[in-house]
Amino acid sequence: MMFQADTAFAAELIALVLGTGLLIWVKDKKLSNTGFANIVAYFVIVASIVSMLCTGYYSFRYWEDGYFHSKPMPMNMMNQPNDKNSMEMMHQQMMNKHMKMMMDKDKNDESMDSDMPSANDPESHH
Repeated sequence: MMFQADTAFAAELIALVLGTGLLIWVKDKKLSNTGFANIVAYFVIVASIVSMLCTGYYSFRYWEDGYFHSKPMPMNMMNQPNDKNSMEMMHQQMMNKHMKMMMDKDKNDESMDSDMPSANDPESHH
């Protein structure tokens, strides 16, 4: 969120500099038909100032509401959450996954055993 506010403010500053540069260039040239360039320069200057004020106001409001504050999560050596509840929950999830995998493997083994003839089956030796 802060990156977006900084980027918007930087773009508005660039627009202000460009508008001011255009105004100075037009005034310096003293050409007869500079009316449109003056209008564009003043419009860019006014729009960038208004945009900078809005960006500053809303950035301050978001900052007050806590949107810019990050709450780092404590991590252990393995980059996993370091509190007891989350560790227990991760352990339970791993155990459930392992049990499901073992049950699926047992089902597959049983289905393969039923397809294969057994050594004690007299009809399989014909």
